[in-house]
Amino acid sequence: MSGEVMSLRAIWVGERDIEAETSGGERIGMGEGDPRPTEYLLAGIAGCAAKTFLRVAAERGIDIEAINIEVTARRASGIPEVFEHILVIFEVIAPEVSDEELDEILQLTDRECPVVQSLVAGVEIVLDLKTM
Repeated sequence: MSGEVMSLRAIWVGERDIEAETSGGERIGMGEGDPRPTEYLLAGIAGCAAKTFLRVAAERGIDIEAINIEVTARRASGIPEVFEHILVIFEVIAPEVSDEELDEILQLTDRECPVVQSLVAGVEIVLDLKTM
């Protein structure tokens, strides 16, 4: 089963600075003063999980007044400094909704969030080399 193909291009712009450009033309800085790539990964988890949570709630006709996501991650010491544990906390305001309903939405979010599931599944990443 194949789905959408996504791509971006990362370009070295000097010293240790990298700039990525998505296929839609959006630019993502990874240089001095920008978030670190690992922070972008955590932001991707937070953003995708929030959007998935809101989609699932809307599909059930549930009104969410506010949602905040806090992501805390612990990294291994040594190289590579992989994430060993990531905690994603949802702060939700939905006065008309029971805790049980919110928990069901959270469980579906966990199963349906593409970023979370990519990390959980251990997506295959292939590094290839082309000389210019």
